[in-house]
Amino acid sequence: MDKDFTWLNQNDYKSVKEIKIYKQSKLGIIQQFDKSGNPIFVKNNEFNGDDVFAVWDYSYQSDKLESIIFGHSNVGFSESYYVYSKNKTEVYTYEEIEDNFDANSFPYQKEVKSINSKDEVLYSKTLINLKKRKRFLIQIDEYNDAGKILRSITKNPKGKKQTETLYSYSKNTEKVEYKTDDKNFDGEVIKEFNQNGKLLNEKYRNTEVSYLYTGNSLIKKSTIESGKLTESETYEYNAENKLTRKITFVSDYDKTFTDKYEYNKKGFIKSVQIEKMEGISKYDYEYIYW
Repeated sequence: MDKDFTWLNQNDYKSVKEIKIYKQSKLGIIQQFDKSGNPIFVKNNEFNGDDVFAVWDYSYQSDKLESIIFGHSNVGFSESYYVYSKNKTEVYTYEEIEDNFDANSFPYQKEVKSINSKDEVLYSKTLINLKKRKRFLIQIDEYNDAGKILRSITKNPKGKKQTETLYSYSKNTEKVEYKTDDKNFDGEVIKEFNQNGKLLNEKYRNTEVSYLYTGNSLIKKSTIESGKLTESETYEYNAENKLTRKITFVSDYDKTFTDKYEYNKKGFIKSVQIEKMEGISKYDYEYIYW
């Protein structure tokens, strides 16, 4: 799940049935959950720009993710199925429907905009047509007996391997190697953790990201590229150890941006104020509980 895009940014949703997020008083995001706290439906209602509508439908079997349906006003629909076996997960999807249309013409806007609940997703004509197409294996994830991922492979509709990601572990270190057919796009990330499993450091190419904690709370994140500090984030918390302020310094602009968070009586986010170069945006959260 892309947490930035869908705004699934809180830890425990078990008491929540629905969340609506308003951007500058306009409804932008709808999130719906089952009684186990799993997201079952998310809608983006022009949250990221005019004419941009998107929906996600999540289905589960015994709390394990079984399928994800994604619909977008500009790119159409896709569906992924998850098949589990010992130490392996396989992901299947359908071959895409080829459409000849101009980029950013939003040909699926009317269809996606009309979907406002999980039940309505399945009535999509585009999705129904998509399911008539051939289904193929797109991804294989392999795990060790401890449940840690060891390898992930992606394939194209013809079964050819496109990418391979390898994971290896030592006591406090994790190495991730990303491989493609083009060595220019290959990469490696090395992550270091403390004794409590908290991420301390990440290194990839010419970039190093370090993390500083007080107890279990992250208080600072610093990004250094080619030996130069490019960005730093400082975090402040309330008495309940919930994030109240994120202060970001961006060296390219020589400017500091401050994000502010407020919470309701149940401890869920009530409002967020995000500061960017373009100005300050206000987001308000509205809840329905089980």
